[in-house]
Order: sequence, then C-alpha cells, then structure tokens
Amino acid sequence: MKGSNYMRKGLQLAGLFIIALVLIGMLLIPAANRNLQAVPVAVQPEGTPTQLLVTETPSQPTPVTVFEHDYGAWHVTAQRDSRLSASVTFDGSSTGGLQAYAQANRVLANQLAGSNGQVEIAITFRSLLQPEQYRYWVASHGMTVAVTGLRTHITEWNDRGGLGVRPRAGEVLPEASLNLPNATVQGVLGANGQVPASELPAIAADPLVFIPDVTTTIVRQDLVAAGLPVNEVANASVHQLGSPFWFMENLGLSNFEH
Repeated sequence: MKGSNYMRKGLQLAGLFIIALVLIGMLLIPAANRNLQAVPVAVQPEGTPTQLLVTETPSQPTPVTVFEHDYGAWHVTAQRDSRLSASVTFDGSSTGGLQAYAQANRVLANQLAGSNGQVEIAITFRSLLQPEQYRYWVASHGMTVAVTGLRTHITEWNDRGGLGVRPRAGEVLPEASLNLPNATVQGVLGANGQVPASELPAIAADPLVFIPDVTTTIVRQDLVAAGLPVNEVANASVHQLGSPFWFMENLGLSNFEH
C-alpha cells in the first residue's frame, strides 16, 4: 500500500511539473514574438509558370582544318574557328633540319624578289647583334620593323629569356627598352616586319642573316590559290611554332656561323 501511495504522489508531482513548464512557455513565446520583425514574403500567384535563370557557357567553335601542305623542309596547317590561322612547323631538333629550313627560305626569298611592294619577313640572325649594329642593318635594308627580338639574361633565374620590342616614336629599337630591372639585354636575335621585295636577294645573301623567313607570304599566297577569301587570308594569323634562334642555341651557335 505504501508503495502505491508513493507512486501516486510521484505521478502527481510529475504532472504538476509538466503543467508548470507549459505555463512558462506560454508566457515566454509572446514576449519573444514582440522582438521579431515581420519579413514580407513574395508569393508567386497560383498558376504562374516558374522561371529558372540558366547561365550558359558560350561554346567555342571546333577548329576545322581548311588547308594543309608539306613543303619539304617545312609544313603548314591552316585552321578556322572564330578566325583563320596558320601554323608553320619545321625541324628544330637538328642542325640539318634548321639548315634545310634556312636554305628553303633563301630560295623562296629570291623567287619573291620580282613581287611588287612589301613582303612579310622574319629575320633570324646567325649570332646576336648589338643594338647599334642592328639599327644600322635595318636602315640599310629598308626594313619596316614590327617587332625586334631580344635575347636577355634573367638575373633571378640565371637563365636566358626573350623580349619582343615594338618601335616607338620613330625609334626602331628604343634605348629605354634596353634598360630592364631584372634582366640584362645581351643582343638582338631577330626581327619581324616587312621589306621591299627587291631587297630580298640582298637579305638572303647577307652573312649576318641565317633565316630570311618568308613562309608567311608563301602561305598567304597558297591559301588564296586554294580558294579561301582574300580578305580573310589577309587578316589571318600566320606564325612559326618555335623560335629558330632558341633551337640554334640549343644545338650550338657555332654550327650556324657560315
């Protein structure tokens, strides 16, 4: 009997405790609500179609090869994606490959000598020219320079580097471009630009020049002959994959002195 009495009293106390918790909660909740700010919620009218914001990544056109030809000592591949571009490749891994590429360009340069006007050309010298010697060379051949290629020595890395310099204020190679904060200019390795067609034989025979590269002009001519639009070809990017002078250094410049 006593055990039953104790159980009833325990249940009564537990019930009173639960009732007390409920009453306290009812008192606290309104007080908490008074500190809350109503946040307006935009409700989409029933039946309105849901709109999803989808961001699409613009797809890049897949390059399509429109022209390819093997010229023996060099090869060209022209592709069209958003624009037309052509890549000229040659064997830069051997002395013989570079010599063959240089000789092929000498022959082409002489063939283009009868053309009218200016011819695109990329000059690679046999060894580095000093700035004043280079400026004299440009003037003597009537070259309009687009970019001068410099060989630099990067102090921090103790390694070779390259720098392209554009003419400025009438100077083919501005003196200010030779003063670099973290590198030393060792000389001029080559240049890109245009020359009068009549000057090509003299450039091809110049003992300072290793490669009188006229492949850009040949590629443009052959692209037009293959039926590509003249305006598109004129605006196409034609570039050589690899710098001949870097390859020459790798193989030893002494192999290209004569």
